Amino acid sequence: MIGQAPVCCPQPQGGRRRGRPKKDRRPIARAFVVKAVLDLPHTKLLIEMLRHSPVLRALCGWASSPKAIPSQATFSRAFTEFAAAGLGDQVHAALVHKHVGEQLVMHISRDATEIAAREKPANKAKPPPAEPSLKKSGAVPRRAKRHNQPSRSA
Repeated sequence: MIGQAPVCCPQPQGGRRRGRPKKDRRPIARAFVVKAVLDLPHTKLLIEMLRHSPVLRALCGWASSPKAIPSQATFSRAFTEFAAAGLGDQVHAALVHKHVGEQLVMHISRDATEIAAREKPANKAKPPPAEPSLKKSGAVPRRAKRHNQPSRSA
């Protein structure tokens, strides 16, 4: 996807004749897209990934050694220019137009957020069982032994 992204860099304004000419910004613009696609929070993290991944370096346009990658300050200045020019929106619009075109995209979004609730109803508290009625069962109650009385032995 990154290699397919049509990246057009904003050209420097005015006819600048003094000083060192600016380097090609297309590799930095591709790195800008990589940072957005991979949702990297910091430019420093992007630079580290570029230094350690030859595939990512080649996708952005720095096929040579990791020393060819610009400094963090250069990235910061370029990213500020790209953001002001709306480069991210332009790349997104171009990719959508290329891959989706004028088709209507059918999409269903379902919320799967966990809700703290019971899965089945709580058990109701059962009343304690009533003592069986002596009249219904026909049982004769036993007399309780008295422990305090002396025994009747002769």
